Amino acid sequence: MDGFLDDRGMPRLAIRFVGATASLTAVIDTGFEGDLLAYMDQLDAIGLRPPYRDIARFRLADGNEATFFVAALRIIWHDAQRDIDLDVVPATAPQGVTALIGCGLLRDSRLDIDFPRGAVLVSRA
Repeated sequence: MDGFLDDRGMPRLAIRFVGATASLTAVIDTGFEGDLLAYMDQLDAIGLRPPYRDIARFRLADGNEATFFVAALRIIWHDAQRDIDLDVVPATAPQGVTALIGCGLLRDSRLDIDFPRGAVLVSRA
């Protein structure tokens, strides 16, 4: 799967959800242990309104705690369907904040970033 580096040098990759009307571009965050995190309005924008199965509290990198909804969803990953846990922030995303891909989703993958070329490649390990 091919991604790209944005203008701030952050690795991004488009995620395709089964049942959504569009892809969601997310930043790859190796400091995030979960599968995927998105804001409610980001999901609305791609036509996805998942049923929530749980509510969880997490400690953020800045030490604050936040509450998230947890949904079980299916995405296309390495050309196959894969079930994931999606952490949903029940709010509108602040300006410039994107969804996050975490290490949970990357656990069976190899991540290559070519900074000079601005290229990101996520391949099957």
